[in-house]
Amino acid sequence: MKADMHVHTLFSVDGKSSMEEHCKRAIEKGITHICFTEHVDFNKFEYARWQFDAKAYFKELERLRKEYKELTILSGMEFSEPHLYISEFNKLESLPFDNVIASIHHCKNELFPAPKNLSMEQASQEYYELMLKTVEFGKFQTLAHMDFPKRFFDEWLHDKKTIDEILKILIDKKIALEVNTAIADAPAFETMPKNSIIERYAELGGKRIVMGSDAHHEDNLSKSFDNVERLLPKCLVRGYFREKEFHPLNDDDGSGLDENSEDINEVGV
Repeated sequence: MKADMHVHTLFSVDGKSSMEEHCKRAIEKGITHICFTEHVDFNKFEYARWQFDAKAYFKELERLRKEYKELTILSGMEFSEPHLYISEFNKLESLPFDNVIASIHHCKNELFPAPKNLSMEQASQEYYELMLKTVEFGKFQTLAHMDFPKRFFDEWLHDKKTIDEILKILIDKKIALEVNTAIADAPAFETMPKNSIIERYAELGGKRIVMGSDAHHEDNLSKSFDNVERLLPKCLVRGYFREKEFHPLNDDDGSGLDENSEDINEVGV
């Protein structure tokens, strides 16, 4: 089974392919579960001009679920900096999403990113400060592309103490860590987050991960999944969210994941 839990369509401001185009390509590529996680932003920068049409989104989703019954089609949204827009987040989070993703796309005073806007040191500090507040707020299922800004800087540093704080809160709140492969075909062949952060998550007792291509075009669905999965610590459990409950990918009966069960250690990648 293969689940791509981070996919954008024309319901996102920067989407290039329709839901149906993604569904057709997913079936061709052997994807069994696909989650459409559309951008929702309320910051003052350009994404805020885009209005997510939830009514049309769910209508199309239900049509495709009837049309492509061999594919598990899941609903989701990618909400930027939810702790800063609590009333807006609460209103949308109450909709029947399977998987709500939180992400940090913006610093306190600048749109990520660019070295022309921020120094690497300032960007790193502000990024992880915002992320820590986001995970403390919680109320979402997945934390997206944990070291996202590194794709825009020649080097990217992070404070290990702050990273540990974030990872420990994810584990405590049962929030999944996303392994994002959007830049996994770059020369450095790194996911977001980098391997050392994924390994640290496992060392601290983290189990839940979801794979996300962050595809905005159908051609990028499940990009580099096979290569990346071989590098993941065996104790991690790849899964998907349905009705905001985490399910390992081999959980055929939909019973979900018992974090206290000894069986969790036997479900590897």
